[in-house]
Order: sequence, then C-alpha cells, then structure tokens
Amino acid sequence: MICNYQLPVLFLSFFLFLSCQDINNNKPSSASREGEVLVIVPDALWEGQVGDSLRQILAQPVTGLSSYEPLYKVIQIERSELGNTLKLYRNVLIIHNNDNGHLDKPLTAQFDKWAKPQIVLNLYGISNESLLKNIAKYGKTITSYYSKEELKRKTRSYKNLADKRIQSKLNELFNLNVAIPKGYKWSFNNDEIAWIRNETNKTGQSIIIYKQAVPEEEITPRFIIDSRNAFSKKYIPGSEEGSYMKTAGEEFLVFDQVKLAGIDAIRTKGLWDVAGDYMGGPFISYTFQHQDQLITIEGFVYAPGKSKYAYVKQLNAIINTLELRP
Repeated sequence: MICNYQLPVLFLSFFLFLSCQDINNNKPSSASREGEVLVIVPDALWEGQVGDSLRQILAQPVTGLSSYEPLYKVIQIERSELGNTLKLYRNVLIIHNNDNGHLDKPLTAQFDKWAKPQIVLNLYGISNESLLKNIAKYGKTITSYYSKEELKRKTRSYKNLADKRIQSKLNELFNLNVAIPKGYKWSFNNDEIAWIRNETNKTGQSIIIYKQAVPEEEITPRFIIDSRNAFSKKYIPGSEEGSYMKTAGEEFLVFDQVKLAGIDAIRTKGLWDVAGDYMGGPFISYTFQHQDQLITIEGFVYAPGKSKYAYVKQLNAIINTLELRP
C-alpha cells in the first residue's frame, strides 16, 4: 500500500516525465534550405588548412553534371554565433579542436538535437594536425550521413504525394511501385517502356522505365549504355524531325554498385544530348534484375541556364521510392 504522502510526489514525477516527453517530441521544424550545411568552427581554423579541407569535402563538384555545382552550400559560424534561428539548420557539422576525450570515436552523430528533422555531426581532434587527418578519414562518411538523411526525407515526402493512378499503371506494366508525385503526366508506354514527365515552360523532368530480357553475358557499363542509347533512339525524340536522345560525353559517366529497394543495382550518372538538336542535361539511372527481366529506371533533366543538381536529387528520390512486387 502506498502511503498518502507519497502520492503528490508520484503524480509530480509522472507529470514531469510526460512534460519532458512533450518537450522532446515537439521540437521546432528544421528550416534551412535544401543542400546547405552549417559548419561551426572558429574563424582561425576556417581560414586555414582545416577550412580548406572541409570545403574540399563539402563543396566538392557533383559528379555527372556538365558544369561545377557544389555538393553542399557551406555556411560557417563561430560557436558564439549559434542562436535559436541557426539551430534550425537540418545539416550541422561542429568541429571540436583540442579535445582529447574522443580519441576512440572522432566522429559522432546526433539526430534531432535542436529541431526535427536534423542531423548534427561532431568531429573531434586534439590538434590541427589530428583534425586534418580526421577530415580526410571521415570526409566521405560525413557527406554520406547528410546525403542519406536528405534522401530519406525526400522519399517520405514523395510517398505521401504519389499519384495513385500512375502507380497502378506502373504496377501493371512492370510489377513494381514507384511513387511518382502529382504533377507528373503519363506521356507514353508500350510493352517494354513507360515515359512519365513533368514539364514547365522552362524546365522538364522525366522518368522512363524500360525492361528487356536478362542477357546471357555479364551486365557491364558498356551493355547499360548501349541499351540506353537503343531505347532512347527508339522512343525519346527531340523537337526536330529525326532527332533523338543519346548518351553524351561517355568519358564523364560514373557507375556505382548500389542497393535499390534492397537488391543489387548499377547506378549510372552522366549526360545526355540530342542527335540533330541543341538539347541536353544530366541523367541518373538504376539497372537491376527483377524476376526474369532486366529493368532500368532513369530520371533525366532539361533545365537550360539553371542549376541542375536540385532537379537530379528530386528524380533520384522518386526512383528510391521503388517497391518491388513478388
């Protein structure tokens, strides 16, 4: 039996517990622009080798584009400048110098520290030299953290905005689901290809999905590009009669082995242009085996005079909503 004098204490403890839960669950929404990283580091370090190394990692050129676009736009501040507004950044990197308490774990991650969704990375070093070594060692991990979280946010958003009619048609044609958001229009399909696009007066984003028999030979980058060129020549015309889309600048193509919807896939990033016309832009595609078919899902962008990376990321997120049907 609980004595009466204990009841107020128990109720107070329970109330405080619920209040703490409410506080943790009601953090403000993060509010920075897409593709930005807030770096918290002393000016003296930022203006030296440490800053140079961080910029080389965070603002490195995006692969698969025809001109320079940075992987991230970097905003640097001192720790003393971190106020409530800046705490709303989605991607934060805090540099800790002269810190010997994290020798066994120089890079740590905190999720939703001040806002939701948010990822705060902490990079530690006991000296400038050790910081430089850790930046070189963990640079790819840092950008991977931000990229994966950004992709998760985008795919969740697109799944909530999916056009159910387009999803149903893709399921019928290819036995798979892709969350094509509302605003995209069905352009064309037959037994081996579907083309869905979202066009304005100045830009265009397209998703194409095509299938073919699994080849007896190994699926190589050469096979992927030859297949792409064959399908695009047959089905993706330019604005002039007799013109068609093709792969451009093959020396700039980037191929990676990745996972898509939990299975092995080959990701291709590169450029396209149009034979017989003045058009071009970047594309990203994934090729994988599903049942007895080899399927490629590609997104390509037409945005003359504009930055392309944001459009490519949107298409990549749409493709990554893929769900395969048994």
